[in-house]
Amino acid sequence: MGFKQSIGLDWTDLVEKPVIKEIEEEKKKATPQEYKQTIGKVPLSNLLHFRNALEEVSRVREFGNIKYPDPLSYKKVPNGLLTDALIRHLFEAVDEDNAEDSDCDHLAHLIVNALMILEKRLAE
Repeated sequence: MGFKQSIGLDWTDLVEKPVIKEIEEEKKKATPQEYKQTIGKVPLSNLLHFRNALEEVSRVREFGNIKYPDPLSYKKVPNGLLTDALIRHLFEAVDEDNAEDSDCDHLAHLIVNALMILEKRLAE
C-alpha cells in the first residue's frame, strides 16, 4: 500500500499548477487586512512546488515507519549515526538512483536523514 492509499490523501488536487497559481494570485491581490494574519508564520505553500520530491521523501519516511514502527525512534539515534547514513546515501546516489531495500531515491533517503538531524536540533 502506498502513501496516498495509507492515509487517503491525493496531492494531485492540492499541487496541480492551477492551484499553485491560484494561491499566488490571491497573495498578490490581498492586503494584510483582508486575509488571515501570517506575520511571523512560515508560508508552507512554498513547498507545493516540490511535489515529486516531497512525495519521494514521504515514501522513504513510510518505509522507515514500517521498518521501525515507532515514528519517533529517530530521536534516540545519535546524530553521528544519522550523519553516517546521510553520507552513505550521498555516495550511493553517485552510482545508482534508488536504494535496493526501499526502491526510493538515495537523495530522498539523504533528505530524511537530514530532516531527522534538523528536527532534533530545532527541538533542543
